[in-house]
Amino acid sequence: MWGLIKRAVVGRAPVAQPRPSVEDRLARLDADIDRGIADARARRLARPARAEHERFNRARPKVAELKHAIAMQHVEL
Repeated sequence: MWGLIKRAVVGRAPVAQPRPSVEDRLARLDADIDRGIADARARRLARPARAEHERFNRARPKVAELKHAIAMQHVEL
């Protein structure tokens, strides 16, 4: 509070910035979205595509083992 009073007395009161128009805000939002899409595309292209398939194929036997173990539990009951 004292800072605002002091600024007003000295003549350096904060000046309110005009709000950007709706068109300006939409343009900025579009640019942010485009930048985000481009960043995501660059990250996706930067990593090798094969790693995703290898990770999926590595998980497959574990899922098969789990399904088999569950099936065997039902048989034993």
